[in-house]
Amino acid sequence: MAMMLACPSPMFLGWGPDLLCFYNDAYHPILGYRVDTALGRPFREVWSEVWEDVEPMVSRALSGKGCTASDMLLDLRRNGVPEESWWTFSYSPVFDDAGKVAGFLAVTRETTAQVLAARASNEAERRRELALSAGNSIGMWDWDVAADRVTSTSRLASLYGLHPDCASDGVPFAEFLKQVHPHDRARLQSEVAAAIEACGSFQCNYRLLQADGSVRWVSAQGRAIADATGRCVRFPGVTHDITDLMGAELALEAAREQGGIVVE
Repeated sequence: MAMMLACPSPMFLGWGPDLLCFYNDAYHPILGYRVDTALGRPFREVWSEVWEDVEPMVSRALSGKGCTASDMLLDLRRNGVPEESWWTFSYSPVFDDAGKVAGFLAVTRETTAQVLAARASNEAERRRELALSAGNSIGMWDWDVAADRVTSTSRLASLYGLHPDCASDGVPFAEFLKQVHPHDRARLQSEVAAAIEACGSFQCNYRLLQADGSVRWVSAQGRAIADATGRCVRFPGVTHDITDLMGAELALEAAREQGGIVVE
């Protein structure tokens, strides 16, 4: 009991045949509206809403075996209404003076924020993958400007003539420039520098030279991200293949110049 009361982490003790409730100050927020009536009451009464969920773990602890749960969904109804919350906790047997199990000790931590953040991140990643798998998307890139290391999807690395391992390991920005058409390289570097200087958005169309001698048109779009001092530290973005579009536009422009068509 003394150890539990001194602990800064939320801890709970269920003691005796009825598993009477004792807990430390850090556990109060978990009890919610029950905080004024839970002390000394049977565990099953205090946590009747989640008893079926945790009973197997309680039984295991009372059999003398500790157990843990990670990111377990529980409806604690701390404010008296249904809620979704996630918890990581452990139940350990507590022994009496005779060496027999007389209760269990719970050490718990709410992980709702982490679970929801991970869920949101996974959903965002799923949406990005859907976007990249549709239409003419090639892949994403992320430039650590301070370290001059560009990581990307393997498909994007291959288009720039780089080994797929470069996608995860990262390479200097200059390595990506090597495949850019000489007539477009200076313009691309200038527009990249302008985006970094302003820590703003970036969009540039340019040509890539391929190993077979062909040329691919791409459109790179991104945004420079600044740190607290206003200095650009990251530059993520996505690249699209616009070869067909540019081919059509160039053909249209050539026809206009030759007087082959009239556009009203």
